[in-house]
Order: sequence, then C-alpha cells, then structure tokens
Amino acid sequence: MKTFTCSNAAVTDLHAIANYTVAHFGADHARHYGEGVEHCFELLAENPHAGTAMEQICPGLRCFEYRNHSVFYFEKKSGCIIMRVLHHGTQQPRQYYRSE
Repeated sequence: MKTFTCSNAAVTDLHAIANYTVAHFGADHARHYGEGVEHCFELLAENPHAGTAMEQICPGLRCFEYRNHSVFYFEKKSGCIIMRVLHHGTQQPRQYYRSE
C-alpha cells in the first residue's frame, strides 16, 4: 500500500483550512471536509497520475482539485508528498513547490 506525507507548508495549509471551516461552517463540517481531504490524499498516493502535470511551475509537480482547493504534490516511489493545499483563488511563488 502506498502512502502520502505532507510538507510543513501543507500541514500549515490544512490547519488554516480547518480553522476557517470551523469559524464559518462549524466543527462537524470541518471534520467532514478534513476526512474528504485525507481520502483525496490516499487516492493520490495510490494513483499519482490522477492530477494534472504542472511542469510550467516546477518539474514533477502535479495538481489535483478537491472541492475549493488545489492539492499540489510530487510522486514518490512510496506514494506522494503533498506540498501545498491552496484555495483556488490563491497563487504562490514557485519556491513553495520545491521538493523536500
């Protein structure tokens, strides 16, 4: 079974998403959304080519859309590493996508 890991930046993104969701939609919605994100990560670990190649941003980077967020990740032999989880309206400089 393949696995996923999250970069420090992705963990920070997930905490911000959870905090925002709790504040605006409630704890139950945040828990449900978090479970969906985790399922998405598991799917990407098993099927890393499910996302779109983002070679124009960084070689090897892929992106998968989950609801209102874009999951940026790299494929690894053991699965994938999640680099960022960003709201669709967010744009970040390229250095945020470098492989760790």
